[in-house]
Amino acid sequence: MGHVKKSSISDFEESIELKKQDYFACLQKTLSLIRKSPQYDEVTDIINELHNKGVAYFNQFTISIDEYTHKLSTDTKNRKVEDAIGIIDVIILHWKTLEMLSKKHSLNRITPPDNAYASIQRLIRHFHPELTDELKQKFMDAKLPISGFEGNKHSGWKIGDKKMTITQLVLGLVFLIITGILIFTYPKLSGMEYLFIRALLSLGLTLIGTALFEGTAEINWTIKKSLSVKATSWVALFILLNFINPPSAPVP
Repeated sequence: MGHVKKSSISDFEESIELKKQDYFACLQKTLSLIRKSPQYDEVTDIINELHNKGVAYFNQFTISIDEYTHKLSTDTKNRKVEDAIGIIDVIILHWKTLEMLSKKHSLNRITPPDNAYASIQRLIRHFHPELTDELKQKFMDAKLPISGFEGNKHSGWKIGDKKMTITQLVLGLVFLIITGILIFTYPKLSGMEYLFIRALLSLGLTLIGTALFEGTAEINWTIKKSLSVKATSWVALFILLNFINPPSAPVP
């Protein structure tokens, strides 16, 4: 599976939210049916449906932890870590509900794989080590795997670097100042000089734009029938600034 692109993180988070809502709706239905003393076959169907929706929700959340390898904003990282802490109680409630139903109706107990929820556990262990012992105990009390609390820590995500942002701003301003000096010092430019200054101006604006604003630009531009350009991130921004409707070159 490929990594989730930064530009699609919001879409992926929306998909997690939909699976979460679907799961909680099923959980509510399950609790309502239990009060009505369902038959054996109904209980089996209830358990299977609840477990399948739980697996879909928990797996989708886990995938986001494993696949968000692009540079994340600090806010996105913080929300993800908080969500990981919050989902712990949901996971434990899920398995306790399944165990209660299985015992009550003499069904075989469903058990999770040994590495289940390891990514969530590693993430919490990495960013909130002070919570590790408490949450590990909750998993042990519920007879759930704890490999993520004991194995390797989560590697963390690439968070926006403040030093890098300042460097981008400084370089961008330097390029803009150089461009301004060249334009006003040499008003009559050759074609090659004009091309160089336009590229330098675009590079400066791109550095400043990517330092100040989050998000990703994406373009699909057909120059000729046999030539097309597809780019994302700062490359797309550079192409937009450098080639889309450029001003006419000055005539020497």
